Amino acid sequence: MKAINSLNNRAGTYIKEYGNQENNSIRTEKKFVGNIGNLKEITPTKDQPNAKNVAMQGEGVFSCFDSNKDNYLMSLNAQTCIITTLYNLENKSGVVLHFDNNIKEHIEKAIREALALMDVNDSRNVSATLSGGVWFLGGDDIANPIKMELNANNIKPSHDEWSFSPCTEHYYGAILNLKDGSVKTFETPLWTVKDFFKPILNQARHEYNENEINIRANNFMTRFSLPAISESKSGKCTFVDNNTSASKHDIAKHSFQIHSV
Repeated sequence: MKAINSLNNRAGTYIKEYGNQENNSIRTEKKFVGNIGNLKEITPTKDQPNAKNVAMQGEGVFSCFDSNKDNYLMSLNAQTCIITTLYNLENKSGVVLHFDNNIKEHIEKAIREALALMDVNDSRNVSATLSGGVWFLGGDDIANPIKMELNANNIKPSHDEWSFSPCTEHYYGAILNLKDGSVKTFETPLWTVKDFFKPILNQARHEYNENEINIRANNFMTRFSLPAISESKSGKCTFVDNNTSASKHDIAKHSFQIHSV
């Protein structure tokens, strides 16, 4: 009973902080479309996703609507990570970010950079969504630092899909349509994610051609091999596996880069 009461108290605190705020931001359409086994089903072109449009873990992608382009941005496999979509209705520009840590300075910098790339003049024209993350379980709280930074910029994101809850776990993806700012969220089996990324990563390992995708893929593999770092509420950054302090050099390796595509 104490555990249930604790969860209820934490739920009440969460709703008080984030659920009842006056929302001056626009809300473009967001729809959960269920389980997707073939990624061709989710893209506007009904083709396999273009790798350059897909934000890998720890990075972001930015673009504007262009009738000669694919006009979507997306990311896959949000578990404890958070996929964030941002869309500026004023100029039809957008960013998709895949946050894999809760280091406040990196989150703040990435969101500021995203808003600058989108040339945001009025935050009321910006729609934001979050997918993935932990709902009342142990582990890094990545969502709240993102929400806090967006709130500081007068942007109120929605957060409807959680990857981990007391009952089950999910593997979420999200795709942003640059034509109208609509967002589709979906679940994928792990084999779908692996089938998409395996040829991209293999090519990066074996090709010496340093094209954009190879560079991004190699950066992802390097990042994925790094020991995880978490920031406490007091602002101290420590390695997750042994709780020892992380140096500024180590922390810098976990920053987020946004790619224009």
